[in-house]
Amino acid sequence: MTIVHAPQSDIKMIPSPILTQVESFQHWKNDIIRDIARYRAWLRDNVIYDQRVDKELQLIQARLRDKTLSIAFVGEFSRGKSELINALLFPQSEQRLLPSTLGRTTMCPTELIYEQCSEPYLKLLPIETRQEALPLKHLKQQEDRWLHIPLDINDSKELQNTLSHIGDTKKITVEEAELLGFDCQFLESSSDAHVYVPTWRHALINIDHPLLRQGIRILDTPGLNALGCEPDLTFNLLPDCQAIVFLLNVDSGVTATDMQIWRDHIGQLQDRSATNLFAILNKIDLLWDDFADDEEIKQSVKKMKTLTAQQLNLEESAIFTLSAKQGLHARIKGDEDLLKKSNIAQFETLMFESLIDKKEQSLRKNAIEKTIFLLGNTKATLQAQLKQLEADNRSVIAMLNQGHGEMKSIAQQAKRDQVVYQNQIIALKASKQAIAKQVNTLLLSVNQDHFSTYLETTRTNFKESWSSIGIRESIAHFFTCLESDFTHLEIETNTTIKIVWSIYDKVLANSKLTHNANDDNHPDNTDSNIDKNIDRNIDRNIDRNIGNTIDSNIDNDINNNWDSHSSEQEHDLDLVQPTEFRIFEFNHSLAGLKTKATQYQKSFRSLLSGQRKSTHHFFNSVAAEAQQIHQAAHVEAKAWADGLLIPLIQHATSRKLLLDQKVKVFKALAETNKSQRQKQQELVQFQASIQLQFEDINLMIQSVSQKRPQQSFYESLKLKSTPISSEPQVY
Repeated sequence: MTIVHAPQSDIKMIPSPILTQVESFQHWKNDIIRDIARYRAWLRDNVIYDQRVDKELQLIQARLRDKTLSIAFVGEFSRGKSELINALLFPQSEQRLLPSTLGRTTMCPTELIYEQCSEPYLKLLPIETRQEALPLKHLKQQEDRWLHIPLDINDSKELQNTLSHIGDTKKITVEEAELLGFDCQFLESSSDAHVYVPTWRHALINIDHPLLRQGIRILDTPGLNALGCEPDLTFNLLPDCQAIVFLLNVDSGVTATDMQIWRDHIGQLQDRSATNLFAILNKIDLLWDDFADDEEIKQSVKKMKTLTAQQLNLEESAIFTLSAKQGLHARIKGDEDLLKKSNIAQFETLMFESLIDKKEQSLRKNAIEKTIFLLGNTKATLQAQLKQLEADNRSVIAMLNQGHGEMKSIAQQAKRDQVVYQNQIIALKASKQAIAKQVNTLLLSVNQDHFSTYLETTRTNFKESWSSIGIRESIAHFFTCLESDFTHLEIETNTTIKIVWSIYDKVLANSKLTHNANDDNHPDNTDSNIDKNIDRNIDRNIDRNIGNTIDSNIDNDINNNWDSHSSEQEHDLDLVQPTEFRIFEFNHSLAGLKTKATQYQKSFRSLLSGQRKSTHHFFNSVAAEAQQIHQAAHVEAKAWADGLLIPLIQHATSRKLLLDQKVKVFKALAETNKSQRQKQQELVQFQASIQLQFEDINLMIQSVSQKRPQQSFYESLKLKSTPISSEPQVY
């Protein structure tokens, strides 16, 4: 490998626009993080703090702080993957970072990352670890399993020698190669009946680079056919990437080996909404011919793009023709004409815009929508409070203008409302017991003990099975058990949400009934009569409206309320709603894993039937991914269940706090000798303070909802994009 530095004299290096794109995206996320911090502070300042809401907002902030954007470059040997990565990184590094000479320079999957707290290094994982049961993500946490080599980025020759170890190979017997999971027909053989295999299973390069510092994570893969049975790549590394770039040669297009790589490792990811797939027809400089007609070359390239799109089932807009080699040379020389001719800058811009666009969609679904939901519940509560306060103030001012009605009796009426909502808070907290049993049943659906049982049973079946058919049946049964868990989870979620909506409908309806009853109360009621009426009415309301949820006739009660919920309600608090639980996401993830596992078994049928270690390695990778999905479903279900009544409790708490303020204001007015006009002005000022809170929340919603200030990739290419609102049904 040659480390190439840009000349410092008369050549101006051509910058890349992608760093600006990524930085702009990070700034947009930071603005939302600050908006959420502002919301958290607002809740504390207005004494509406709830530990569970605050914890949820902290988790959302952590999700937004995650900078990781992963890009994988995949293809057979000599397709130009490493050279394209070098061209991508060169404008900021001014050197080739990966070996890209003739031959198989990258022999193991190589990740380029930036760890702020670590010095530059190259870490190499021995190929022998394939014989173990631990998946790669666990081995990454075991420092002692890796060869750690410091990198001296200031010494070009030393850096060249160190990074060249990525291409190390070793000579072993055919039997040893098969035990490691290699298909020997794709390996280079020696004269003494041995074969050459990669010395290393995986490589990590940690280096300070402006793009990597912004969270870009780059994965360079060797020829996947020669890589052999490495399920971690198929089940973990590639699916975790937001973009996969598949490289082909423009002169040969999609060859048989290219199609096998696409089918076995990439094609099934087309159904993942979070992953962008691109195909590159590289080395278009081979078509540059002084004797060829430009229009003829253009038509030939267009025809190749159309054919490639059809073969890979991609949109033509996802197929790019470029020259990585000439793009890199253009940047080294500062040649803008050559850079334009290479097409690399256009590809970079569109790839990163699409990458960021997909990441933004994911954040909107998993973070921003949740924030807007919480803000929306707060807004709905404030809106109801404002409407109530406007009506109260009109009544009070009318009474003052008519010269009757003491402020003391008005304060007593506010006190009655205050105690009503205090008891409603107590009732709501008690109502959690009404759904506790159902929540336990819900969580039992995805209990980790179940998963451990399925895993142990499958491994036992492996030991007792000696045929590929038996192994496939064991894996199929493993997935059937997991699918059954998720089916039960969906059933119990439906039951839970019916119970919760029953509580919501009754509590919110009761809030309206309580207010209407207050309007009928005579102002001459004494404090003692008010308190007695409060106790009697609250007890009756709790028994009738909350206690029914744990009555023996609960099913009929739930179904009646559930059926009526779809109709329009009259009161203003319908916007206060429980959070949603997206079960379909876990079903989709599990179905995708099952598809990948099936495809992988077909691809490595000989290994699964004859190489038991390879089979166990394959299943361990599948099981690790399945466990992650199963655990995520359990964690999400628990978090969802814990927060089901938060909006109602938040509503009741904020209503009580408003009434606390009303009592304080009315008592103060009752004890002063101010004129009626002065008293009216103070009531109006109190209402204005609540209006300011409402406007503050509204501004937060607008700020969090705003789009990233760039044109969407899908709009610019006029591609079809699935909006969030058209996803499958959520709960």
